[in-house]
Order: sequence, then C-alpha cells, then structure tokens
Amino acid sequence: MAAIPPRVSELPVDPQFLDRWSPREFSPEPLTQVELQTLLVNQN
Repeated sequence: MAAIPPRVSELPVDPQFLDRWSPREFSPEPLTQVELQTLLVNQN
C-alpha cells in the first residue's frame, strides 16, 4: 500500500480532521452548487 501524504489546510482545522483516515475514496471532482446546497440546507 502506498503511503498517504499528510493533509494540510489553508484554514484553521482541528488536527483530528486532517489526521483522519478513511478506507473510502472520494472523487477529486468538486461538488456542484446543487449538491453543496443539499448538504447545507436546514432540514427543520
């Protein structure tokens, strides 16, 4: 297995998120505006 390079952030992010490893892979493609709004919409 290849070594995973350390992640860095330009913004202040808690290290637990940068150090988190997941067996799932994510697409390098950015979210669409509709996908992003779906994540951020208030479900109340």
